[in-house]
Amino acid sequence: LATVQALAHQNIANAADLPTFRDNFLSRLLALSHTHNLLARDAWLGAPLTGIINNELAPYRHDSDALVNDARVRLQGNELILAPKHALALSMAMHELATNAGKYGSLSVPEGQVTVNWTIHMQDHRPWLQLQWTETGGPAVVPPTRRGFGTRLINEGVPYELDGEVTLAFPPGGVTCTIDVPLEVAP
Repeated sequence: LATVQALAHQNIANAADLPTFRDNFLSRLLALSHTHNLLARDAWLGAPLTGIINNELAPYRHDSDALVNDARVRLQGNELILAPKHALALSMAMHELATNAGKYGSLSVPEGQVTVNWTIHMQDHRPWLQLQWTETGGPAVVPPTRRGFGTRLINEGVPYELDGEVTLAFPPGGVTCTIDVPLEVAP
């Protein structure tokens, strides 16, 4: 519930009016709910990364039956089951990236694409996840003039929650985001 309270508080603080608050809050709450459903399926032991990403990108696919790749969405990486804390934090980041791509970026036009790839590497004797979000084929990117809730969630929330690093960039050809976080090793 602390997560829901934080979402409500941040949405209230950033909403221009009640309809904007309602739409943004319900959208984020639904994203959180999708991840809770994935976690509940496996007794809250973990959730598949592809399931999390697919939940957020499904509305933008040309082929709604595609599980991994279609003309608009490309996922590249071995299946990975995320611990609940990682699943929740990364699902919220994926939600913000997908929502912004749908409103302003590559997913706002029919020919736009998003590629999400991930790898595991060792750092400090621990496994780390490096996830890269790359948009192409969309309108020319204009860097935001203000830092909204989504940008703060990605840039500050994910590193805080998962003790990692995030690089969110706005080159003209498409938004890119690299998330690099240590993974919990299952007992």
